[in-house]
Amino acid sequence: MKKLIKTAEELNPVFNQLADSAIAAGYDLNVDGHDIILTTDNEMFPTLDVISEPFKDGFTYDVTMSFPVLNADNMEYVDSAEYYIKLWLQIAKFVTQIHKFTYSETEESEI
Repeated sequence: MKKLIKTAEELNPVFNQLADSAIAAGYDLNVDGHDIILTTDNEMFPTLDVISEPFKDGFTYDVTMSFPVLNADNMEYVDSAEYYIKLWLQIAKFVTQIHKFTYSETEESEI
């Protein structure tokens, strides 16, 4: 039997601030146990693979970012590259927040 992944409405409250930040960055955050799963519908956003690392009695998180290729021939506007790179900067700030986040089932987590 498959285990259900918790949606943002059902999240453990310690993940709420991360979920809010994910939405602001253009991603949906879901949690499977202690694993964080990020998805987006925007093909120009990087794919974020979150890896949980055991730490003491909880977990810390590392993120691998896979960026799409910006091709000037396919850009609709002359400033499209600048636009996407500025969005990526906001996403990088969110990734920093994930790196600072620790999750412990025995105590409140911190960002």
